[in-house]
Amino acid sequence: MSAVGGSQRPAGTSRTGDRGDSAWYRLAGGGTAGPVGVAAGDALRGATGAAVAPAIYSVLLRLAGVDRPVITQPQLVAHRGDRARFPENTLPALAGAVALGALYVEFDIQLTADGVPVLLHDPTLERTGGCAGDVREMSSAIAQTMQVGEARRFGERYAQVTVPALTEVVELLNRSPAVTAFVEIKRHSVERFGVGSVLKAVAEALAAARFPWVIISFVDAVVATAKADLGAPVGWVLRRYDAPSREEARRLAPEYLFVSAEDIPPGTDKLWPGPWRWVVYDVNDAALALAFAERGCGLVETDELGALMHHPALQRAGR
Repeated sequence: MSAVGGSQRPAGTSRTGDRGDSAWYRLAGGGTAGPVGVAAGDALRGATGAAVAPAIYSVLLRLAGVDRPVITQPQLVAHRGDRARFPENTLPALAGAVALGALYVEFDIQLTADGVPVLLHDPTLERTGGCAGDVREMSSAIAQTMQVGEARRFGERYAQVTVPALTEVVELLNRSPAVTAFVEIKRHSVERFGVGSVLKAVAEALAAARFPWVIISFVDAVVATAKADLGAPVGWVLRRYDAPSREEARRLAPEYLFVSAEDIPPGTDKLWPGPWRWVVYDVNDAALALAFAERGCGLVETDELGALMHHPALQRAGR
């Protein structure tokens, strides 16, 4: 899945020693900037191209009879951590996002052969590790020795970075209890091990968490089961933005709905209302982030966390 706006998105989206050691946090710049609020920026571009304060622009729209939600600026979700600077779904990537001030991070979960949740988007290691092998067929002890430094993007810079267990991520994020983690359960492991087994393993790993977490998935059975059996907040990731998906969203009643920016039909003025908060992903451009906020999106998920946080239109984000 390619990026919408901004720079080209990294390919692959559509440890020696103590891996929980603070060295990863220091590597990402932690310790110099703790987690701080992801706040709104100051201005939105009006029709003339001039900067217009969101509150003023909202009033002007209402006076003109335009029925739109009050304009807000979205909070930022670090997609697989700070993957612009670090290998995705790794301790350095997550620590890097926290060090930048992200209050929301997202990462992917697969299960090893012995039922241990680890962070990996694909079930195989070819893309991020450059080698053959399926973590669903490995023991956790072996899986956690496999390097995932994304040599295609970073060369040998992160050759020492390996697959982290979810328990290691819990240890890392417990230092930043204001950060909310979106924990995405991938269908590959659900198909191999079943919904119940995957959710049980993930819930056990998250039991020690001192930060908010949300189970998310494309798989509706994962969302429904997590909500009913775990009593956990959940997010459903849409495959399509269409009428059948809207009906399913009403049935699932998740706390969050995720949708790709590419899947929202042109001309959509307002995202579906409901008991959920919207998260639009594949957003690497500040103007696009503001446009989705105007349509009712409270959070945008990005591969370009640092760039968006430092963009003039979103200058106070993460400050």
